[in-house]
Amino acid sequence: MRKFLILIFACSIGACVFAKDTNFIIKGNGSFLNDKSVSIEIPASDTTINISVSEGHFSQELSIDQGQYARLLIGKQVFPLWLKPKGKLKLNLKINNLDFTTFKDIVLNPQKNQETLLMNDFYAVQELPQKEEIFPLVPEEFKAQIIAYNAKNIGMVDDLTVLYSKVDTAFVRLFKYQTQVPLAFNYFYYPQFHHMMNPNDESDIPEDFNIFNTLLPKNDLYVYSNVYRYPLYENSYWHNSILAEIDAGSYSDINSLATDYKKQLASKHLDPAIVRNIMLIFNDMISQ
Repeated sequence: MRKFLILIFACSIGACVFAKDTNFIIKGNGSFLNDKSVSIEIPASDTTINISVSEGHFSQELSIDQGQYARLLIGKQVFPLWLKPKGKLKLNLKINNLDFTTFKDIVLNPQKNQETLLMNDFYAVQELPQKEEIFPLVPEEFKAQIIAYNAKNIGMVDDLTVLYSKVDTAFVRLFKYQTQVPLAFNYFYYPQFHHMMNPNDESDIPEDFNIFNTLLPKNDLYVYSNVYRYPLYENSYWHNSILAEIDAGSYSDINSLATDYKKQLASKHLDPAIVRNIMLIFNDMISQ
């Protein structure tokens, strides 16, 4: 049986109809907007709202009952947003086209939404490890590099919370997790890419190798629903853990594998919503 390091699945995105008592307003303008599609993705509710553009301007009202992460999509570019009740956000896109690579090209209102400003400042300078840099390393060196990148990212967020002193505490907690998720994915890829890039290394993997086993919460539906890409991370974490625990590669009978997989999954006592998504991954795996 083939072994899978990680399986990625796509969630369906549906339209959303909001009540009339909307309380978050987002506006934007830019000379290049007329020929671009504009939409907002809200991962927590798995919704996408398409926004109409008229003469280089757009405006959208949203019903928001608690602070949550969203993504503004303009053409192929993506901008992180933090939506909160009774909030307003105005984007002044002072650029002539979408051929830019950093968030520094966007002018934001500094008083209305400090969380969005903090995210944009962070992503403008964030550095992530390249595969050529980390995957050839032996396990202890790889772990040390991940620890260093994680400490740098968390330190950057802490420094920015001093600059933007009015950010919501709930946002800070969630955003720190969000900065860790891309680093955590490297652990899923490490065995395969390390073998490819350093085939002569026979180092054992230490038990405390993956720092995110303890740093990132599990079975926390609030975090699971409100941190971007967290479901993908946690679903893969549980799926890979269970495959290892039952030694999935030793099975020749799919029905026996499915029985033991479900039994092991049940022993984790996870939220039913998380269990359903993990089973989607497993069912997709055995259908290959």
